[in-house]
Amino acid sequence: MLDYLFLIPTSPNLAEDSLRKDLQKLCFEQVIKLKSNYVVWLLGEAEVDHPHFKSIVCRGTTKEEKLKEAGDQLAALPQLAKYLVRLDDDDLINPVVFDELAKRDFDIAYDQKHFFYDLATDLASRQKRDWIPNTAIMDFQKAMKRVESIGGAETEDGKNYLFACDHSRAWRIFFNGGNIVHSNEPIYVRILNPESITATASGKFSENNYFRYLQGFGAWRAALPEALIPVKTDLMKIRQKHFGDPLNFKPKRGLISRLK
Repeated sequence: MLDYLFLIPTSPNLAEDSLRKDLQKLCFEQVIKLKSNYVVWLLGEAEVDHPHFKSIVCRGTTKEEKLKEAGDQLAALPQLAKYLVRLDDDDLINPVVFDELAKRDFDIAYDQKHFFYDLATDLASRQKRDWIPNTAIMDFQKAMKRVESIGGAETEDGKNYLFACDHSRAWRIFFNGGNIVHSNEPIYVRILNPESITATASGKFSENNYFRYLQGFGAWRAALPEALIPVKTDLMKIRQKHFGDPLNFKPKRGLISRLK
């Protein structure tokens, strides 16, 4: 049996020179560094010429719909892997941590402190949050449990696969009291940038608005995990290509100042 099944809902219709395409390529390259056994299901249009990557045709267009469809396909197959992992195609896993955790037994492993790297400012931050992040490592059978649908795609019977539910609402409820593992090093790094959906939700980009957005992600004084330091050069090249020199962001250090 494989160690990991990665489910990656891919962004549609990416131009070859787009920021998302560059981040997607880096995302895939990080997964390929794994020494443990794995398979990747690409949920959408992306194709990768690698034996561990498989393109899965999805009728749905949203991330939630694609995850639900993947669950329906998995339910008809024998168990493929020990663990199931959701990963967005613009975030980066920490392959060293994944290889270490593949040897352990648990219900779920996730980062207590969420780790963020901002492409535009070249800064990193760790911040404790009350929910389980999108990229957690879940026991396959538990991830496939049909539970009351909390978030995710709409279903006829009001139930959905646990992994396809809203990670910020459903997972902590289910795994409360379970065998939970937290790694000393981040499991993955969420990449922020001015083109992300959440960053531009308020409309046209402005530097001041973006800095206010970044204040919500902690103190911005962390260092990239050691295993991801080699990726720093790639991230800097992507930033220079799409945004130029780093933005001069000076984070407010105090909690009260950040909240304001």
